[in-house]
Amino acid sequence: SEINLVSPLNTELLELLLKWGARPNTRDRYGFTPIMKACHVQQEAEEALEEQGTISGKDVLLHFAQTLKGIESVLVLISHGADINLRTDARHEYRSVLHYAILSGSGPIVNLLLKQGAKVNFEPEYNRASPLHLAVLKGDVNIINMLLDADATINITTPTVGSPLHVACSEQIPNRLQVLKLLLDRGANPNVVVRNNSGRPLKPALGEYLTNNDDHDIDVIKLLLRYGTQVIMQSPQQCPLGLLNCLYTVAKNQDVMIELLEAAEKFDISLIQKTLLLVPSNQRDLFLEVASNPPSLRHMARVFVRQIMKNRCPDAVEHLGLPKLLKAYLLYEIN
Repeated sequence: SEINLVSPLNTELLELLLKWGARPNTRDRYGFTPIMKACHVQQEAEEALEEQGTISGKDVLLHFAQTLKGIESVLVLISHGADINLRTDARHEYRSVLHYAILSGSGPIVNLLLKQGAKVNFEPEYNRASPLHLAVLKGDVNIINMLLDADATINITTPTVGSPLHVACSEQIPNRLQVLKLLLDRGANPNVVVRNNSGRPLKPALGEYLTNNDDHDIDVIKLLLRYGTQVIMQSPQQCPLGLLNCLYTVAKNQDVMIELLEAAEKFDISLIQKTLLLVPSNQRDLFLEVASNPPSLRHMARVFVRQIMKNRCPDAVEHLGLPKLLKAYLLYEIN
């Protein structure tokens, strides 16, 4: 079809073809519709800008002009009946127009699509990254907020990448701490159990962070604990939230290991003793010392209260009639 032969950002030609009967939802040989391509071109421009070593004022102006063209193209196509909820085929992961708008990093286009009724949640059988997963991957707080305000399911999961919180913990996203706090504030469950296509549990969000990062930020650990993350020092076969397979990368940071041991609810001492590779050798003695001694009564009380509150910890603790010191203890602000 002729409409697929012109640049999706050439609004004059698009308008002319559409006025003379071109169908706005025609797909090209790759399975893209014109509105998908308009967003896809934006994505390519965004990636090209990010790859440049130095960015001049001219580059910024050109990118801004292209963004305006992208919005104009989307408006033209929508006004002529373009379906914003069509998806690609299996070659492109069945992505929607909204997926490509998010990957482009264009907040105005995402906002426009949402106002026009773009779906943020898909059918249960859609076992691929949702628009929210991609927004988290981009580290775009503005777009994440837009999607959540449009009722995107915050604890949506897939068998491959888990929940949006899993993505924030496992991927090297920009402004990770800010994204994590936003997700947790909006109700993300740090203890959600996700199983892969074989039925085996994925690592919990905390486990993904420990495994996929070499330099661990103690503030990330404290934030996850504050919002109810459980620390289970067992294998995933014993408990889906088990972290024993995720600890070896913590060898460089004793502060993180101490924080995890302070928060631990359960231990598998025999497995730790038998399997030398599970715990870094330089921290094994400390680990076994904590695991071998009974927990204090105050720690048991803290675990019990936090299990009742689940991931509502900060708000729920704030409403307890307790001294500030005890509230801070419940939220792992002090130990």
